[in-house]
Amino acid sequence: MDEAELCDSLGFIYQGRLIASGSPERIKKDTFGRAVIELEAPKLREVADVLAEADAVEEVVRIGGRVRVIVAPGGPDADGVRRLLAARGCAVTWAREVEPSVEDLFVSFVDKERKTRVRDQLQALDHSMSGGASHAPSNEGGDASPRTPPARHPPRPRND
Repeated sequence: MDEAELCDSLGFIYQGRLIASGSPERIKKDTFGRAVIELEAPKLREVADVLAEADAVEEVVRIGGRVRVIVAPGGPDADGVRRLLAARGCAVTWAREVEPSVEDLFVSFVDKERKTRVRDQLQALDHSMSGGASHAPSNEGGDASPRTPPARHPPRPRND
């Protein structure tokens, strides 16, 4: 992916479909639209676990002795991430916003596409299980319990 940073134009393909294209700068600025924060901390695993549970964080990646965080749109800046961690008892050596790498872009786009695909598959399954009826209850936001199929009785023994 390092070489991709030097390209004039990029295209990200996932599952045989073009999901983003343009110059690396345009994709980073216009399409990606998320802050990337890199930080160093004495207890990286603990910091990564706390950040992975935060609603304002989309992705956490440990790279060597650092943690790289992709923040959800409208999420905290580097100081906000530092405060979030401090509130959970995690020390941070330093935190700063960095330019997203092409790898950050690709991983984020693929993750978004994967989540969309899974959601669409679940909706299609729900639709097919309900027989396509529009009055079938939606499971959005509800419990994830599976529907129970109709009971089947074993065949009765024949008395021949």
